[in-house]
Amino acid sequence: MIYKDFSSTKQKRYLFYLFSLVGALFFVSLQFPMLAETPIASESLLKKKTKKRDYPSLEEGLLSLKRAPLRLKIPDISSQVEILLRKTRPDVGQPENEAVILLKNSHEERGFCFNEPIFMHFDSKENLRFSNDLKKFWVTPLLNSDNSITISIGFDEDSLPIKPKRVPDFNILPKIPSYSSAATLQNSAPFRSLSAAKWWGKDQFTKIYQKGKPLYERLELEDHPLLGVLPEYLLVWKKDHWELLDDLEKTQNKIIAKIKPLENKELEIEGWDKNGDYYLFKIQPSPSSALKSSMETLLSNIRMRTLTQVTLNIGKEHLTMKVGDWAAKMNGIWKVLKSPEDFEEFEASAKSSELFVFDGIKKIANKKTLLGHHFNPMRTECAQVKQPLGPSKFHKHSSSAENQTQPRKERTKKNLSKFSKKHKAKTQ
Repeated sequence: MIYKDFSSTKQKRYLFYLFSLVGALFFVSLQFPMLAETPIASESLLKKKTKKRDYPSLEEGLLSLKRAPLRLKIPDISSQVEILLRKTRPDVGQPENEAVILLKNSHEERGFCFNEPIFMHFDSKENLRFSNDLKKFWVTPLLNSDNSITISIGFDEDSLPIKPKRVPDFNILPKIPSYSSAATLQNSAPFRSLSAAKWWGKDQFTKIYQKGKPLYERLELEDHPLLGVLPEYLLVWKKDHWELLDDLEKTQNKIIAKIKPLENKELEIEGWDKNGDYYLFKIQPSPSSALKSSMETLLSNIRMRTLTQVTLNIGKEHLTMKVGDWAAKMNGIWKVLKSPEDFEEFEASAKSSELFVFDGIKKIANKKTLLGHHFNPMRTECAQVKQPLGPSKFHKHSSSAENQTQPRKERTKKNLSKFSKKHKAKTQ
C-alpha cells in the first residue's frame, strides 16, 4: 500500500515536469513572430537586435521549430514629414520660392532640390533625423504636375545585414507660408514695430492736386515720420527704425521687408531677418475721422474782395482767403496757412486737423460760386465744395470764370512747396 502511494506520487512529478517543459517550449515558440519584424534604428541597435543565437534543443528532435526569416521593418514616416514653401530674400539671387522639408518629431528642417536624395536616419525613439555621414536611408522629393509632391523612399540594401521590407512611396501637399503669430512678431523688435504701424491709405490730396504723382500708401510708425510706400517697395531696418530701400545690393546681412500687392483691403508685408527667417503679417486700415460736417454748413458770409480773394466765415472764424489758399482746423480753430511754421504745425497735427483748399470762383447757373475741397484728418476722405457767394460791393467785370480761377494753380504750387520743402521725406 505504501509502495503504490509512492509510485503514484513519482508519476505525478514526472508528468508535472513534462508539461512544464512543453509549456516552456510553446512560450518560446510564440516569441519568434515578434522577432520577425524589427524597426530600423541606429546601427548599434541594429547589431544588438540581429545578433545570431543558437537553439540546438529547438532545432532537433520531435519538438523542433522552424524559425521565420528576419525582416527589417522601416517605420512609417508619412506622419513625420512636412514640405513647406517659403519666400527667399529678394537680394540673394535665388528663385523666389524655397522648398523646405520639415521633420516634425525632431523639429529639424532643411532646404532641398527636387529629384535629389535627402539622407536620413532614425534615432533610438524611431524619430527621423537628417544624416550627414550615414547614407543608408534616404528620401527623394518628386514634384508632380498637380503641384503635389511624391516622397520616394530608398535604402542601401548591401549595407544592411537584414533585407528591409519594401515601403511604398507617398504623396504630400506642400504648405504655403502662413501668417506669423503674435508671439513670433513680439520676439522681433523690427517686425513688432512694423506690424504695429498705422495704415492710413492713399492721400486724397495727392490724387486731386498732384496728378501724375504716385498714390502712396501711407504708413505711420511709432516715433517716425509717415512712410509713403507702393506694392513691391522694400524697406530696410537701420539701427532703430525703418527706411525706404534705395540700393538692393546694400541689404546683405540686414533686416528687410517688402510690401505686397493690396488684396481685400488689407496691406500684407513680408520680411526676412539676418538669418533668412521669413515673416508674414497684414495690417488693417486705421479708422480715420469722418467729415463730421459738410463745408457748406460751415461756410457763411462769403463775399468777393477782389477777383481772386474772398472774405468768409468758417464756423466762428472770419478769414480772408486767396485762390489756392489752405485753411486748416487746428486745436478747434480754423486758420489760413501762410508761413512755413503754419505748415509745420499742420503736419504735426495732421491726424486731427481738417483741411479746406480754396480752388476759385466760377459762374454756375449765372451765380458766382466758391469752389474748393474739404479733407478729413489724414486726408483719407474728400468732399467737393460748391457754395454760392453772397452780395458783394465788388462790381469789377471779369470776362470769364477762368480769369478768376487761373491763379489757383500758381498759389497751390507755392503752398505745396512750403508744405513739402521740410517734409519731403515724409511724402515720398
